[in-house]
Amino acid sequence: MQTEFSHLNLQDSVTSAVKDAGYTDPTLVQINAIPKILEGFDLLGIAQTGTGKTASYLLPLISKLSTKRSRALMPRALILCPTRELALQISKAFKLYGKNTKLTDLTIIGGTSYKDQERAIAKSPDVIIATPGRLLDHCSKGKLLLSQTKSLIIDEGDRMLDMGFIPDIKQILNLLPSSRQIGLFSATMPTELEVIARQILINPFKIEITPQGSTSQEIEQKIHIIEQVSKKDLFIKKSEHLLLTIRGDSKLKNSIIFCNRKKDVENLAKFLSSRGLENACLHGNLTQILRNTVLDDFSTGKTKHLIASDVASRGLDIPEVSHVFNFDVPINLEDYVHRIGRTGRAGKRGNAITICFDREKPIIEKIENLINKKLDKQYFYQKNQLADKVTFGNSTSHSGTENVEKSEGKLKPMSEKPWVQMNNHIPDFLLKPTTYSKN
Repeated sequence: MQTEFSHLNLQDSVTSAVKDAGYTDPTLVQINAIPKILEGFDLLGIAQTGTGKTASYLLPLISKLSTKRSRALMPRALILCPTRELALQISKAFKLYGKNTKLTDLTIIGGTSYKDQERAIAKSPDVIIATPGRLLDHCSKGKLLLSQTKSLIIDEGDRMLDMGFIPDIKQILNLLPSSRQIGLFSATMPTELEVIARQILINPFKIEITPQGSTSQEIEQKIHIIEQVSKKDLFIKKSEHLLLTIRGDSKLKNSIIFCNRKKDVENLAKFLSSRGLENACLHGNLTQILRNTVLDDFSTGKTKHLIASDVASRGLDIPEVSHVFNFDVPINLEDYVHRIGRTGRAGKRGNAITICFDREKPIIEKIENLINKKLDKQYFYQKNQLADKVTFGNSTSHSGTENVEKSEGKLKPMSEKPWVQMNNHIPDFLLKPTTYSKN
C-alpha cells in the first residue's frame, strides 16, 4: 500500500496545503524523515538534490509550530542554509505549505537592508530562514534572541562546510537552548562533516535515501573530451564547442551552464552573446535585487540560458531545466552532483554534459568513483581550420571541434576510450541503525 501525506500524522492544515500544491504521494525521504521530526528526534538526512528534501523538514516543522506563537524577538525555529538563493527558495516553500496556518517567516540574508530586517524581527516571526553571517550580525547587536529557538534545521551541510560556515554555525549553536531538536541535511557526507555531526546531534536517526554522491537515474550524463588543444586556446575552443553543442541539440529547451570562476561566467556570456545566443549571468558579485531578477527571468522562461558560478548549484528548484552544462569540471567533486541535480527534477528527464580536456581525465575518473557510475564519453578532435562549417539539421554553426579521430591519415568516428578507475573509498557514517536505501 502506498503511503499518502494523510498517513504521516501531519496537521490537516498542512496536508490540505500540500494537496493544493498538487502533491499526492510523499517521496522516500519525506516518508522516513517526517515521522522522526514529529516525534522530536535529531535527524541526519542524506539525500541527493531533487528528492523532496526541503518539504521533508518544512512539513513537520509547520505542523509542530502551528498551535503556538513566538515570543518577542524569539523565533521558535531556525533554518540555516549556505546561500541567499536557497534561503529565498525555502521561504517560498514555507509560505506554500503554511498558507492555512497563521505562521510567519522571515528571511535574513546579505544584500538586503539591515533596518528592514530589524523591523521584521520586531514583529516576532515564528521561523527565521537565514544565512549564518547576517544572522550573527543581528544576534551580536542584541536585535535577535535565540534562547527560545528549540528547532534548528541545517540545510546543505556539505556546502556549509565548503563555504567555511562551520565556525558561524558553532557560534549559533551556543545561542540556542540546551534542549533543542536539530536536523542536519546534506547530499554528501565528507569526513569533516561527519565529525561535526557527531558533535552536534544527540542520538540521531540517520536516513540515507541514496548512496553518498549518487546522481538521479533520470539524468543522462555525458562527458565531452576535447583533444589536442594548445593551452592558450582552451577557453575559446571550449566556448565554440559549447555553442555548437547547444545549437545542435534539438531536445534542448533551456540550460544552466556552470563555470568555476566569476570571470569566466562573464567572458562566456559575452562570447555567446556575440554569437547571437541570448543569456544571463548569475554569480556572487551581483546585487541581491539583480540576482532575484535573473532567477525570475530564467524560471519564467524569459531567459533561456543561465551562465552561473556555483552559487546556483544549490537550492534552485526549477523543474523544467532540460540541460546542465559543466563548462568547467568542478573543483570540488561533490559539486558535480549538485550542479547536474538542477536538471532531472521531480521525476522529469534531464541531460548533463561536462566539457573537458585530455589533462582533466583523472578528475573525471574521481567523479566516476564518487557517483559509482561509468560516464558516457565522447572524444572531439580539434581541427586546425577554424573557418570550417559544421552543420546540424537546418542550422549551420562555426566551430573548431568535430567528433572524429585521426587514424592512418583518415578521419573516422571516435570510439570510447575507457581508462582504469581508482578505488576511492567513501566513508560510511553510522549514527544509528535506521538507514533507508532506494532499491
